[in-house]
Amino acid sequence: MVSARDSSTATKTDDDSTETDESTKSVKTTTAEKSIIVVTIAVEALTTTFTPPAICTGHLSQMSAPGYALWLNEPQPVEGIQVSECYPSQFMKRYTSLVNESSSIAPLMSPLVCPKGWKTAKVWENGYIACCASGYNLAPPTVTSDTDRPAYGGTCYSPFTVGQTATVTAYDSENITATADWVASSSADQAYAHVIDGFALDLLVTTSTTASTSLETTSGAPSDTPSASASAAASSSKGSSKLSGGAIAGIVIGCLAVVGIALGVLFWLFRRRRSAPTEKHLGELDGDPHQEFEVHGSPADSALASSLTATEGRYYTGSVPPSEMVSNEVDTIGRPSDAVMSPLSAEVIAARNGRLQRAELDSGWKGY
Repeated sequence: MVSARDSSTATKTDDDSTETDESTKSVKTTTAEKSIIVVTIAVEALTTTFTPPAICTGHLSQMSAPGYALWLNEPQPVEGIQVSECYPSQFMKRYTSLVNESSSIAPLMSPLVCPKGWKTAKVWENGYIACCASGYNLAPPTVTSDTDRPAYGGTCYSPFTVGQTATVTAYDSENITATADWVASSSADQAYAHVIDGFALDLLVTTSTTASTSLETTSGAPSDTPSASASAAASSSKGSSKLSGGAIAGIVIGCLAVVGIALGVLFWLFRRRRSAPTEKHLGELDGDPHQEFEVHGSPADSALASSLTATEGRYYTGSVPPSEMVSNEVDTIGRPSDAVMSPLSAEVIAARNGRLQRAELDSGWKGY
């Protein structure tokens, strides 16, 4: 793969395709959007934390014409000169710079541990990461050349403020020309740095182990060992989302246990309800002097019930004894009465249009 490495990658301001010739427009547009040439990419492993020397902090190189871009720790500023001490040897072994072609070829690091003084600029779900130097942000490529390496062809960048000064080592097309102070004249001025991309060591180990376990449990046959490449890591990440046979069995057993408990509770409630005593209704007070009433409760209630068994000489069908009633009183339905009449007599009941009235027996008759 070839990654772009000039200012248009991060600022996205290079738009000079104005010619009428369609083929010329196509070439210029391709240059501005950084289309990537597909080549064979080597895979290297970086499993330890690389510590660059102190000189690599803030070491800017100003490239030659036409871009004059500022790059942090440019590995190969001109042909024949390579500055390798600021990068891991595993990275530099496979790195190739296309001098003054605004492109470079970088290896895929798998597994990858970001060097000291670098940061993880972005993490993808499959464990793929992009490392940028501290103080630099990631500008992804405008055109993704490899779906397994979404940051490849991108650039790390750090903006300047107007008037900010930086010491740079300037190069022409062949050699160093000078070391001088460079002053930012615009807020759009930026310094650039290379991206180191690959699959994080800790994330790659986790996803690969999970994927291997899932495949072995599901198929019952040994699975192929994933190759150390971006596509294999992505596939193992997708495989890790499948449930193993043991997990499925555990879920089924758990569901059956919950259903069994629920059925047991329902059966207990049903038995408890059937064994509860049936309530008895109180007798209807219909005027029968020998009516017996059943009262539930304490022994005192039983005594009360036995006292309610009336005799003709002791029980009256009216609310008061006849001796205490005065003639010409108004009876219970609002009309004068010349004779004593019980409110429970047949005449009163007939006068009420056959409407049945019930009395509540709890601490004595309440009447109508």
